[in-house]
Amino acid sequence: MSETGVGSRERASRGRRSAVGYGSVILCSAVLGAAGVLPLVMALYAVDQLVLAPLGLTRTDPTNNDGAAPVVIVGVLVPAVVFAIWAFLTAVLIRRLGLLGAWSWPLAAAALATPTVVFVATRIG
Repeated sequence: MSETGVGSRERASRGRRSAVGYGSVILCSAVLGAAGVLPLVMALYAVDQLVLAPLGLTRTDPTNNDGAAPVVIVGVLVPAVVFAIWAFLTAVLIRRLGLLGAWSWPLAAAALATPTVVFVATRIG
């Protein structure tokens, strides 16, 4: 066989590998995004109640009588843990699969946010 045939096989193999790699990154991020819907919605609630309501930009939730501690724990700390796990797993997948970080991180971030965006969008209307 000529060297051209070998090179094209290598490129095709690399293309399949990168497609599987990007798919793995997107799948992992989407699963974490689905598991992180509640923490991310609680983060939005924490911003709403702790930042926007005191400024008079939204109304205070009358059922929120537990103070700021539960909102901070569930709305700030839990999403921080979800983001830390996501960043670690994404970095490991990108490094192990040899993907280009220029596309991997934006795709992973979009896949992470998609379940929350869909959940919030279906609740607003």
